[in-house]
Amino acid sequence: MATTTPSKDTSKEKKGKEEKAYYPATIEYASRDFGLTGAVLYAANEVLGARCSAVFDDFTLCKGKYENPEKCLKEGESVSKCAIETFQEIGKLCQKELTVYATCLDKKNMDFNNCRKEQLEFKTCSLPLYKLSSSIEVPSPEQQYKNLLQRIRSPVTAPPKD
Repeated sequence: MATTTPSKDTSKEKKGKEEKAYYPATIEYASRDFGLTGAVLYAANEVLGARCSAVFDDFTLCKGKYENPEKCLKEGESVSKCAIETFQEIGKLCQKELTVYATCLDKKNMDFNNCRKEQLEFKTCSLPLYKLSSSIEVPSPEQQYKNLLQRIRSPVTAPPKD
């Protein structure tokens, strides 16, 4: 009779290690399994929106126009391609900042308010990805953080009654 050894419980080992939101170093489009967590997608939503809004709109309009999903495969491919290219660019410029930000969101129940410092670091790093005009004056990261704190700490006032 063969004896089996009980599998080693690694839960104690896992508790001691810092878990991070997974962000792959490279994304292979052909694989169809991009390996991005919800926290990473949530963290990068503004960059994705800025870079891919036109293809997102085309896909949404197509889905509204046709009941048959096969009619919108081309538009769906465009959405996937834009998202992958965007994440490849993020990986080149801001992989560390995105990973830190996504990990914070993952740990803080996807609440942006609990990850403002990490959000600012990622947004500052990813500014070139927004394809902003050089004529737009962007405040320093320190000033952006001060402005953010000021908005957060400002009392909320009700709109004036007529």
